[in-house]
Amino acid sequence: MATEDDETKPLISVNETAIREVSFLRGAVPCGIIMMLYFLAGYISISWMPQYIHQRLYESYTNSSSKSHHYVYSCNRTESDNSTLLEIKLQKETSERVLYYSYATSLPSLLVNLVMGSYSDSIGRKLFFVIPIIGCLGKGVVSMLVVKLNLDLDYFYLAFGLDGIGGSFTTFLLAMFAYTADITPPKNKRTLAIAALEVLLATGMISGKFATGLLIKSTGFFFPMVLNSGLGLLTLLFVIFFLVETTHGSENSGKSPLSHLKNVFGFYLLTGSRRRRLQYVIVMLIFCLGLVGRFGRDNTETLYVLNQPFCWLPDKIGYFGALRTGLTSLVTMLFIKACLTCLRDEFIIATGMLGEIGGLVLEAMATSDLMMWLVPVVSSTEATSSPITRSMLSRMTSPSQQGAVFASIATLETITNFVANTMYGSIYSATVGGSVRGAVFLIMSVWPFLAIVASISHVFVAEKETKDTVLIVDDPGKQNVSC
Repeated sequence: MATEDDETKPLISVNETAIREVSFLRGAVPCGIIMMLYFLAGYISISWMPQYIHQRLYESYTNSSSKSHHYVYSCNRTESDNSTLLEIKLQKETSERVLYYSYATSLPSLLVNLVMGSYSDSIGRKLFFVIPIIGCLGKGVVSMLVVKLNLDLDYFYLAFGLDGIGGSFTTFLLAMFAYTADITPPKNKRTLAIAALEVLLATGMISGKFATGLLIKSTGFFFPMVLNSGLGLLTLLFVIFFLVETTHGSENSGKSPLSHLKNVFGFYLLTGSRRRRLQYVIVMLIFCLGLVGRFGRDNTETLYVLNQPFCWLPDKIGYFGALRTGLTSLVTMLFIKACLTCLRDEFIIATGMLGEIGGLVLEAMATSDLMMWLVPVVSSTEATSSPITRSMLSRMTSPSQQGAVFASIATLETITNFVANTMYGSIYSATVGGSVRGAVFLIMSVWPFLAIVASISHVFVAEKETKDTVLIVDDPGKQNVSC
């Protein structure tokens, strides 16, 4: 049985992928910069999209002559006139269009992660940074042309499709976290490194949301996408010239896609003891349940505060998004660091999920600006599940299969994103004109509750596995097949 010290040593056989030694700082610094740049560009687009579509639809219904270069305030707090009916119609159609566009990203992205993901273990990590960045850049350029030339909104299917062909953000995260696993030892250091990356991710998100709100209000809708495209190009150049490759090629690179597909899902279905496979399944379930309450929330939340009774302008939406993301990332990082030495991973996740439930319920019931501004405070621990479950899955997996396990994460992340966007877009469209406009947030709060249940169940599975492992080690006549 491997000791705790052994867990920090590469377990690489002759036939496995060789992990090149790269110092933590030499790898982590470029990683952090690339993470911030990519998500700064990405969240400019995410924050910009529903507002731009809402604006274009408003112009089409009112015969406005602004041609979408400047924001026009369309919300009216008077609930008894025709403007209220128009706003409800705009909200529904905007939500539906954002949903349909997301399909153009999710479906090709799923195929990319499913078939190509584990190849990063054999052909290297850098290519899997480059591909999604090119997709993001293509999306930004097409979106920029749509605004500048006032093209039909259906061109956004092309923009989102290019992002999907590149694997979108899930392929980028696959490469990023596999790279991080290459340069960090398991246990707490890897958990903190992954949590730190998510803080940098959030820093990009904050900057993107903040900049988008200010730019839309001051310059209109064109310059945010110019910035988006420029940042995409800068990120691509940074990867090419500054990121050091961590893996050498291996004989596995010549295997068929089917073999790599088995590598991706073998952890859950084929390899290891039955209890170990169950442990993989439960941890992945916790990961997906933790995300499904958060995916799709940005688009829905933007439409929610554009409508009555809030009627927020773009800059205020940007401030709110920046506050929620910034507070969540900071509190999550400090919370994980403080709890790692005294609490099990599962209990840290469960505590964080309680905060998410409280924040979503408060958001569903919000009737004033004050209540909305309290939402980020109540739900500030909501992001704990993602870095911890990523680290748990990574620690359970050998160094030569980090790309495969993160490919499985990316695949399920893509499916979760697809399901969440479909579900929340449909629910919001159906309830926006009803008595409980925030019903969609109540639905979101169900998933973190289920994540708590799954976390508690994992405690018993992990404890049983430890006992079984000790028994196997004590019996010299048996081979230890447990990880």
